[in-house]
Amino acid sequence: MIKKKMIGISEKVFLLADSSKFGVQPFTFVGELQQFAEVVTDDQISTHYLKQLKEKGVKITMFKHLFKITFKKSLSSPTCLIS
Repeated sequence: MIKKKMIGISEKVFLLADSSKFGVQPFTFVGELQQFAEVVTDDQISTHYLKQLKEKGVKITMFKHLFKITFKKSLSSPTCLIS
C-alpha cells in the first residue's frame, strides 16, 4: 500500500531488481512496468526477459554481476557469504 502511494506521488520511479527476480512469482505486486521510468538489473538477465522489456519500451540499465551473496541459516548464527 505504501509503495503504491509513493509511486503515485513520484515524478520518476525506478525498478531495481537482480536477474533472479525475473520469471518468478512475486511475493508482492509493486506496479505495472509502464509505471517505471527505468529498470536497473544485472547483466545475467536472460535474453528472453531483456527482449520483452525492450518490446514494451522499458529503458534498461544493466550492471556487471560482480559477486553473489548467499545467506545460510545455522542453529548458532546466520551467515552471509559473498563470493
